[in-house]
Amino acid sequence: QTVSDSTWTKITLDNEEFDPNGNFASSRYTPTIAGYYNIMGEVSYGNASTSGQSACAIYKNGNRFKDGNTSPFTNVLGSYNVVHALIYFNGSTDYVELYTFQDTGSTRTVNTNSEVRTIFQGFLVRAA
Repeated sequence: QTVSDSTWTKITLDNEEFDPNGNFASSRYTPTIAGYYNIMGEVSYGNASTSGQSACAIYKNGNRFKDGNTSPFTNVLGSYNVVHALIYFNGSTDYVELYTFQDTGSTRTVNTNSEVRTIFQGFLVRAA
């Protein structure tokens, strides 16, 4: 996925590893059991010989809810961001999505390969 410069962009997630209740669709996680969930996202960009930084955030119900770390781009590692949050969901309409931001002055591509990847996950910690 290509991310434009200086704008928050929703990450498109095409694959699921584990979703027994079918709560994940269209890059959105919508739990059907009310309670507290641990949500975690990682966003990785490829190597770049440029200045600038990237960041990631969890959006809840379309609004920026929790920011992760910011990371400078490097020639060797690119840029890597992580965000964690314990979030209450009502079990019907609440949802979360993973977003990213980069400010290198041009578009950048998010990594999705097996070694450095972009992921989004959540699990129920305690029902309401």
